[in-house]
Amino acid sequence: MTRKRIRRGSFHLLVDLQAAIKRYLAEHNADPKSFVWTVTPAAIIGKLDACSV
Repeated sequence: MTRKRIRRGSFHLLVDLQAAIKRYLAEHNADPKSFVWTVTPAAIIGKLDACSV
């Protein structure tokens, strides 16, 4: 919900935008979730190799 407030919000002052971002970060960090890799390292390397061609 906070992410939507930042995206859809109208901020007339930079200070207001900064405050909204800080509130979002505080709420998001209050309940952190671990990042879980869903792709194997080999698949990631394969895609990187395909991009470098």
